[in-house]
Amino acid sequence: MQLQRASCCTRLPHQRRQHLPPHLHEILQPQRGVLACSAKDADAMAAAGSIDLQLGQPEPRQLQQQHAQQGCHTKLADVDWSRYHLQVLFIDRHDQLRARLAAGLFEKVAEWNGYGRALYPWTCGTHVDDSVAGRTAHMWLSSSLIGQAAVLGIEPKVFMRSPEAFELRDLDCYDVVIALDSATREELLAQVDPQCQQYYRDQINLLSDYAQQQLLTDAEVQRTGGLALLPRGMSRQLQQHLGLLRGVVDVARPSLADGSPQGVAAWNWTVLVVMLGCAGLVRYLIDAYPSDLPEYDPL
Repeated sequence: MQLQRASCCTRLPHQRRQHLPPHLHEILQPQRGVLACSAKDADAMAAAGSIDLQLGQPEPRQLQQQHAQQGCHTKLADVDWSRYHLQVLFIDRHDQLRARLAAGLFEKVAEWNGYGRALYPWTCGTHVDDSVAGRTAHMWLSSSLIGQAAVLGIEPKVFMRSPEAFELRDLDCYDVVIALDSATREELLAQVDPQCQQYYRDQINLLSDYAQQQLLTDAEVQRTGGLALLPRGMSRQLQQHLGLLRGVVDVARPSLADGSPQGVAAWNWTVLVVMLGCAGLVRYLIDAYPSDLPEYDPL
């Protein structure tokens, strides 16, 4: 059972009001993600067959220039280890695929590093539907993801739980809040009191913020043996595309209904993007553990 901060938020994650996912036809439609990469990198990805360019297209030059002028969101939220555990909330649009994938991979990396009982992931979505069509959609998607969960070494229960809707107080109930894409992050900030915008802007990070070279070096990703950050299989998969993966800003949402080679490549690319972000996030949280924190005494 996950512990909750004993301040403004008293409900446990499993006690949250249950919601159901969006209409089935919305899930079946491919959705665009955004890659902050050059045209040369995009051509390389297409040639390698590593990404479906209809699901994760490079940014138009105008948007690239706009991001360069505005600067990327790189300030990482401070964490408080005084309770000897941290709760991490992953948020996407529907709480069905990307956030669940992130929670499962985050939990796997945390357990690999011996922090499985100190780092607790949870998920929610900004647009969760409680209609009958949404229930049908969730059943279909959950069934489709069970096989993928086994391949990735993720517990099937990560995908089986009913989706939950984001509530504004969630921003103060979790130690770390992670948005899977920029649009979701802006939706969260739009619900905040304008006077508190800057505070929460510094508290809500993109998952891609934790995939940067200055936080997680290539050597750390590739490390093997007793000090390895990642299981060998995960490390080997990431090594092949590290340069391109670090350029991703928003996690694209692939369509599981697309069984074509491009559709499969799009799913695999999403997995790698999320995997690298989760590796960097776990590394950041472990490094933030104070060396002078007294030994935990359950009594």
